[in-house]
Amino acid sequence: MKLGVFMRVNRSGLLASTVMAGAMLVAPAFASAQAQSNDNEPNAQQSTAVDDIVVTGSRIKRNAYNSTQPVQVITSEESTLAGMVDTTEILQSSTIAATSGQINNYFTGYVTTGGPGANTISLRGLGAQRTLVLLNGRRAGPAGVRGTVGPTDLNVIPSSLTERVEILTDGASSIYGSDAVAGVVNIITRTNRDGGDMSAYASVPFESGGEEYNISASRGWTYDRGYLSISADYFNRQALEFGDRDIFECPQLNYYYDANHLIRADLVDKETGKYKCNSTAAGLVTLYDPSYQAIDYKPDASATLGGGLNGCDRNGWAQIVAFTSGYGACAVTAANSNPTERRFYAERTPAHDARYSSRTAVNPVERITLNLFTGYDLTANTEVFGELMYNRRESSTASFRQVWADLGFGPSHPFNPFKDMALADPTILINSDTKQVVDYYRAVGGIRGKLDFGRGFDWELAAQYSRSDAVYGSTFIYKDRLYAAQGDDGCDESFLKTATACPTGGVDFFSVPVLRDGQFRQQDADFLFGYEEGTTVYEHAYIEGLISGELFDLPAGPLGAALGFQIRRESIDDTPGQQEITSNSWGMSAAGRTKGEETIREAFLEVEAPLLKNLPFIQELTMNVSGRLSDYDSYGDNTTYKIGLNWAINPEWRLRASKGTSFRSPALYELFLADQTSFLGQTAVDPCLNWANSTNPILQKNCAAAGVPDNLNAAGSPSATITTGGGAGVLEAETADSFSAGLVWTPSFADFNVALDYYKIEIENEVARFGAANIVRGCYLSENFPNEALCNLFTRASANASVPSERNRITAINDSYININRQLSEGLDLNVRYGHKFKTGDLTLSARASYILEWESQLRTASVPTNLNDRIGNPEWVANLTARYDHGDYTFNWSTDIVAESSNDHLYSSNTANYLGETVYMNRTVDTYINHNVSIRKKMDKWTVQVGIRNLFDDTATFTSGSGGGRGAGNVPLSSQYDYLGRRGFISLTRSW
Repeated sequence: MKLGVFMRVNRSGLLASTVMAGAMLVAPAFASAQAQSNDNEPNAQQSTAVDDIVVTGSRIKRNAYNSTQPVQVITSEESTLAGMVDTTEILQSSTIAATSGQINNYFTGYVTTGGPGANTISLRGLGAQRTLVLLNGRRAGPAGVRGTVGPTDLNVIPSSLTERVEILTDGASSIYGSDAVAGVVNIITRTNRDGGDMSAYASVPFESGGEEYNISASRGWTYDRGYLSISADYFNRQALEFGDRDIFECPQLNYYYDANHLIRADLVDKETGKYKCNSTAAGLVTLYDPSYQAIDYKPDASATLGGGLNGCDRNGWAQIVAFTSGYGACAVTAANSNPTERRFYAERTPAHDARYSSRTAVNPVERITLNLFTGYDLTANTEVFGELMYNRRESSTASFRQVWADLGFGPSHPFNPFKDMALADPTILINSDTKQVVDYYRAVGGIRGKLDFGRGFDWELAAQYSRSDAVYGSTFIYKDRLYAAQGDDGCDESFLKTATACPTGGVDFFSVPVLRDGQFRQQDADFLFGYEEGTTVYEHAYIEGLISGELFDLPAGPLGAALGFQIRRESIDDTPGQQEITSNSWGMSAAGRTKGEETIREAFLEVEAPLLKNLPFIQELTMNVSGRLSDYDSYGDNTTYKIGLNWAINPEWRLRASKGTSFRSPALYELFLADQTSFLGQTAVDPCLNWANSTNPILQKNCAAAGVPDNLNAAGSPSATITTGGGAGVLEAETADSFSAGLVWTPSFADFNVALDYYKIEIENEVARFGAANIVRGCYLSENFPNEALCNLFTRASANASVPSERNRITAINDSYININRQLSEGLDLNVRYGHKFKTGDLTLSARASYILEWESQLRTASVPTNLNDRIGNPEWVANLTARYDHGDYTFNWSTDIVAESSNDHLYSSNTANYLGETVYMNRTVDTYINHNVSIRKKMDKWTVQVGIRNLFDDTATFTSGSGGGRGAGNVPLSSQYDYLGRRGFISLTRSW
């Protein structure tokens, strides 16, 4: 069911209101500028008394935010001033994450971990499964759909609940256990407080599509012996369709005649006079003559027998003149035409269907979240506490897909109008929609206190349970019924498994409504198409105990320690729909039931010792040592450790460093994923095609030894079947070594601080899928051929296979999860902040940047490492700059996100291609991307008003050729660093009491 229909806001009215409100806020601010004092707001650096706190990355309480490890903090206020209310956007735009592409609602149609609609966070690009997400210091628990649920879905945590986010940018398995390989994201919520607030937010693009609305309310009470806090949050993002933005609507080739990419070589559509759109053609019928040579037609009421460019039209059917292997005068072959003639015909060949404009570019999503936090003091030193959360996410995608006749319609089929041809094969475009409903529950309960003996020890015993209960559905085509409907008499009942008969008289695939609009007769649609649902349940529960405190005094200060245990159990149960399980969904992958569980028992110890203090060049030197013992049912036991040093040279200069190990047992989906099948064409997987033209002698030698003809091509060959599954009983756990070192400068002469951190993380035995193409390529490029282990993961048909089209072709590849050799990530993080007080207000400037020194993966020990850095989606560096000015009750904020230029050119031997007999240049480079956001905030007695504009100058990513050689949408590469919604105004209102 729908959570509710949010009234569509009048765009021009809202934007006009935004501008007017901004003007009303700005005018009195400047009018009273000289009259304001600089005492309205405390300096951010001003010291205040604080209770003992636990900093992310440690279990030991302390009275200051000092740590041997680098922690980046993002406050709720900082995000709000930038106009962001979605937790996903807030985290994925952080510089720690933005050096790699993240999974969000842009990835419609792609297979992603957590299933469609899931939003995840991957630090350092090492994968969401290697980034641990905590909620108030505790594992949040996974959520999502289908068989690859594992990482935390950020949809379950609304930003209105958040006080701040602490991002530990270093490995932390010794503190938090498995998954904390790349770092930890700890989301801290607002809990113990008096009063309440209610907020409303709207963000509306200047062009339609992608509108966002958010309403939240919270109320807190504190008592002599306890507190209670409740909150509710509603979020709604409207769909952005491909037709809503020029960058998506008309996918073009973006080819050029020159290396500077100034002169376009794209075809011009003769109907529109604009560059030709290229998505997928539909609404045509391919005819085969007795020797199975092809020619294409489309319905055209004006076409008459003998008409058309080549005189091959039929009554009501116009020939699509393209380069085919057709027959007689109806054929136009590339060998018999010059580039000018080839362009003439290609410009008239259908390559796009206008219905693609209504596809979903950004998923619509609707979320509701309810939260409760409470605590009660049983005694002066003992408190019981609890947390409850409920979240529901409803998301969907709308798309289209082709359907065609695998077997073909013979001349005797009752609806086939081409009685003189051997076979007719219509290609039709139909709706293909999905939806997801995820209910997420989380409960935490515990007791904590302080022991009175000795120096006093803090202790806590807590339990958590979370459950993701999801339903996902999609439209599908019955494979058995599609095949039956192609029978010569209108129905071949021998194919039928899910029905007893075809519609009376057969199914009509040739009418104009079917070919033009995909509109079948009702009885035909009911017969061919269906909708089915699957379910996914993921349960996550654990109990944890901790005791910490100061043991005794050393010469430089007290020795702190923390000791604890955790027992955790996780389980997954994904059951696809019946047609998917039985592989009766035509043109779609098949999947089995994924079910498995894991129990983990862990113990950990952390000690922090002050080594030296108040010596020359050593104001303070502290060492932190932690270790963890983990025991997994599926893997066995493992230990991890970490050693950190924090050296305060003097009040201005501080050095910090840490070295440690991390460990990750394979996730449940990596162990138990049931076999799933998909398909890839021969050109995508077989490096031995036309191997005589290769310049690699090893490839030539091995392909020849395998008996592959040197001129083998993909023409007329079937796709290879790709099988993906879990590796239970085979996979080993990952291990990682990490090192970090940082310098912090906080000069006394100014409100200024700089932190520069270096990191290096190397993962060994990484759990991953090789990729179907990498498996075959790794085999034939191996000097150990044919004894290379990868050669056992695929099947090549023999030269005398019973099916002629399969001969010498790759027929099957096993691309299940396996251990690969290693992945390395190395880089620098920079954080700078400057503050200055003027008579009229306070200025704060800040900058954050991440720079990748090296990022590579290696499939096998003998393999050449693959450079992952500076690719599209993996920029070499990113930065965020913010300027904030506080003047009395007013705050002015300008933030800028910068993404470095990136390119996929190095993945190809050339940036040119032969297109229609001419040499053209391709653009696989995305220019440096800069995005600006501005806002104005006014605080009043009970009200806070903020207005602003995101993507002020409506910046988009550079148009690339063929998505730049990677994932793309329309004319641009698809990656989370780039904004696709465009310029949009936002306004938020908050009422506090």
